[in-house]
This record gives sequence, structure tokens and C-alpha cells, in this order.
Amino acid sequence: MFYPLPENVTRDDAEAIPENFNNNIRWNLGHIYLDQFLWIEALTKEQSETTTLVNSWFGFGTSPSDFTTDTPTFKR
Repeated sequence: MFYPLPENVTRDDAEAIPENFNNNIRWNLGHIYLDQFLWIEALTKEQSETTTLVNSWFGFGTSPSDFTTDTPTFKR
């Protein structure tokens, strides 16, 4: 189960990278989303084009500095 975001998290909050951290809330949510796809692929032994695309934005070794205009945005 994925818990809803607290109502007080704004788009600006989601985009901010705190000092001494590499990623923001937006990246972390995308990474959690990606992790669920990776578990499904591991269990089913099937690969998805969606996973490849999401991995390019939110996979290990990526960061918000890798975001492009195609990267999903934070929406409330």
C-alpha cells in the first residue's frame, strides 16, 4: 500500500533537494513506483517498456538533474 502524500507538500517542496541529499520528493516517489515494476518483472520474468523508461528517470544512479521535459511531474 502506498500512503497518500501529506496535503501540505507543494510542488515546490517536491522539487526542492534538501542540503546534503541527492534527490527530492519527486525522485523518491518515482523510485518507489519503479521498484514496484521491478518486483513484478522479477516475479513474472517479463520485461516492460514502461520499466525501461521509468528506470531512465528514477533508477539507481539517476538524479533530478537527469530529468527531462518527458519526466513525469509532481501533481496534486
